[in-house]
Amino acid sequence: MDPTKASATAIGVAVARGAHRSYDQPPWVLDDPFALQLVGPQWAEIQAANEAALPKVALRQSRASVVARSRYTEDRLVSGGYRQYVILGAGLDSFAWRRADLIGWLRLFEVDRPASQAWKRARITELDLPVRDGHVFAAVDFETESLRDGLGRAGLDWSQPVFFSWLGVMIYLTAEAIDATLLSVSGCGSGSEIVLSYDASDALCRARGYAAPCLAGAWLLK
Repeated sequence: MDPTKASATAIGVAVARGAHRSYDQPPWVLDDPFALQLVGPQWAEIQAANEAALPKVALRQSRASVVARSRYTEDRLVSGGYRQYVILGAGLDSFAWRRADLIGWLRLFEVDRPASQAWKRARITELDLPVRDGHVFAAVDFETESLRDGLGRAGLDWSQPVFFSWLGVMIYLTAEAIDATLLSVSGCGSGSEIVLSYDASDALCRARGYAAPCLAGAWLLK
């Protein structure tokens, strides 16, 4: 992953979220009308390339995985009554506009690499999407900077409970960056929680009957 460029993976995930709404029958697992807007016109070319490269069933499974993990995460966030929400590797996540009713009461921190975040913020400006009080951007490179320092600058209250989402990111990081990030997360207030996706071995997946090596889980931190 080139640290000077916007994340192609984040763009691909947004296309999957938008394609779920465009290609699959309602009721949708996650209704995201902003995903394709944030990607821009290139979404159609990306979707066409995916359709040329993969069988339809694989594309459906991929979309299902993307929207299910996000829906699961957001359901836990809302049911837990958290006042601070941190999306680690936020990419083109559109929670801030899909759940605008929560922003302000809930403080949302989007954490991402500086280049990816700068590209997203430019798209937000182009689309004239509102950035409300309580919607905070924290540019952090997990490989080179402490998450605690980055979120501290952004105004996160580490003494209070925090809900963390870390989906589709760990696979791209070194073990050292993963350890450092989890160590930072462990220092938040009592009652905090993290939902993350991670790779499991092929042997474990076969033993449990999973079709893909990517799993998701939730942990109460304290």
